[in-house]
Amino acid sequence: MLEVLVALVIGMIGVLGMAGIQILAINDTERARYQSIAALTASSMVAEMQGNSAFWGATTVPATVTVSGSTVTVNGVLTAGGNCNGVVCTASQLAYFDLQNWGQALAGALPSGNGAIACALTTSVVCTIKINWTENNVALNNPTGAETGIFASGTTGARSYQTMVNIQ
Repeated sequence: MLEVLVALVIGMIGVLGMAGIQILAINDTERARYQSIAALTASSMVAEMQGNSAFWGATTVPATVTVSGSTVTVNGVLTAGGNCNGVVCTASQLAYFDLQNWGQALAGALPSGNGAIACALTTSVVCTIKINWTENNVALNNPTGAETGIFASGTTGARSYQTMVNIQ
């Protein structure tokens, strides 16, 4: 009888360990999903920028663009774009339309998702695209209250993804 109880205790410890591993695997899968979404949305913006080289490849390309939802700020100034669906737009109108759509996609796909584009004019235009978001950290099973960083219960972590594009 004692042997059966010892075997059950050992078996339960193993099952609890597997449950902990499963929770960490789910958390890592969610983190990888957000990284993939960020990479895809950044690639989407890269394609839009390369397709609109009249704006993004010009010597007058803005130095900084930040996007949060449909709000686009260019060089620190809020800008308003129009709707380019089925309408002929200028290169700058199309760029702002693309930025607004990109910002809405980021906000809808990533928690607190927003983006920034920083461009520098060298022999060609080189832009850095950065996407930021937050995600919940996994909480410990028996927290002591002294945990910090990724081990703190109920905290969020800031995440980012960055890529570069050369527009010629």
